Amino acid sequence: MSYNSPLLVVDTKNSAMGTPLKIDNFTHTFSGDKEGYDKKLYTNDSGKFIRAFAPLKKGETTVGLVGVDVNAHFLVEDSKKVKNYIIYAFFFLTMLFSFTNFKLAEILENRKELFDGSINSLVDSINAKDNYTRDHSVNVAYYSTLIAEELGFSASEIRILGALAKLHDIGKIGIRDDILSRPGKLSKEEYEIIKLHPVIGAQILSNIKEAQKYLSIVRNHHERFDGEGYPDGLRGEEIPLMARIVAVADTFDAMTTNRPYRGALPVEAALKELEKNKGSQFDPQVVDAFIKVMMTSNVTVGAKSMNIGGYSA
Repeated sequence: MSYNSPLLVVDTKNSAMGTPLKIDNFTHTFSGDKEGYDKKLYTNDSGKFIRAFAPLKKGETTVGLVGVDVNAHFLVEDSKKVKNYIIYAFFFLTMLFSFTNFKLAEILENRKELFDGSINSLVDSINAKDNYTRDHSVNVAYYSTLIAEELGFSASEIRILGALAKLHDIGKIGIRDDILSRPGKLSKEEYEIIKLHPVIGAQILSNIKEAQKYLSIVRNHHERFDGEGYPDGLRGEEIPLMARIVAVADTFDAMTTNRPYRGALPVEAALKELEKNKGSQFDPQVVDAFIKVMMTSNVTVGAKSMNIGGYSA
């Protein structure tokens, strides 16, 4: 149905507060019931129709709009009847979008559980392959979330980063055991095989819908800030920030963990190595954020069970 009406002017500030969205040249307003949403009635200048709107919200976020349109061929003395109609309609709409919000929350929770279940299944596969890789991955997730929190990431971003940082080495499932467990230096050919694991990992995770937007965390965590990394040779800010964060966390944990071919570095020495390689291997802002966290917070090196920004390692 067309009323030749002006376009809606979306007032995001007011809509987020639960007040009606506005139509720019509506002039007539009836005061509404002050309980719950502020219910307002608008007619356009020609008086041909009435519209009333209210936001559909998920938490503090406006995700949609519900409204009522009423033909306005009525006399002035009929206005109270129309007003009552609108109020009753809003009562119905309030019930409707309360139910819709409940169902939306339920759907989002189910998707979260499915995503977390997929991540945990993949973590189990890492554990079956190599206990070191499993512990290393959890540590990298922990350090990554610390950095992200320091850089001001949102809780949802920290959760995604933590989950995929935990799987940054998932591609090693596709690498031969004899290469992964080699205590000495790898040959050139073996090193080229190892360098395939970020690509393999991204391919594995591409089947998880919620992870598709963030595959660069896995694919590009071995890129270098100077462009000398792999697999894509990205440089500087071409490397997604989450991947730059994981690169720092990955290297720090590798340096501070005992391996068959060398002992663990002290924390102070590992931080000095990160500092020395700022601008070449690592993003300077990420290194600075990590060093600040390590120097000012009570951080447990090698932590296996922390909860940062809503992410549980």
